[in-house]
Amino acid sequence: MSKDYEFDFDESLSSEEHNENAMGQGFDPLPEGQYDLYCQQARWKDSQKKPGNSYLSLEWSVVGDDEFNDRRVFQMLHLINTNDKAKKAAQASVRQIMDSSGWEEKRAPRGPEFPGMVVRAHVVLGDKIVGGKNDGQFRNEIKEFIVGATSVAPAAKERPATTEKNSDAPW
Repeated sequence: MSKDYEFDFDESLSSEEHNENAMGQGFDPLPEGQYDLYCQQARWKDSQKKPGNSYLSLEWSVVGDDEFNDRRVFQMLHLINTNDKAKKAAQASVRQIMDSSGWEEKRAPRGPEFPGMVVRAHVVLGDKIVGGKNDGQFRNEIKEFIVGATSVAPAAKERPATTEKNSDAPW
């Protein structure tokens, strides 16, 4: 049984108000640069440290790049959070994803609608922090999503039709 998630989405946020602290981790880190990314998976997860907080976990893979094709970048969007700064940063990332992927609907995409999206993103290396300490390893972070720059066509994928039952998505 899936859990319903509710959060308020601030429609006034612009793409420029991106998530400066995007959380990411991957397999072998990518060099800093711009990559076309395909959303493989989107899953809601509950915070283990703060009951009541939940985040959308996105798994992106590089597409259209001979050297780094299929490399992964992970992102956590803290959309249901008691920290307003974290919530607004996550909402700004959703706005950038909408703009970069060419999302045409007026409402924000819901969790199940992210897989299949193709975006252009500026990926950087960040220090991996474990238990509040830097362990010396690096992970990828998505610094920002870039509008209108993808060189790869989105995968042909039908989005779920909006019906009375699913028109009010859980978030």
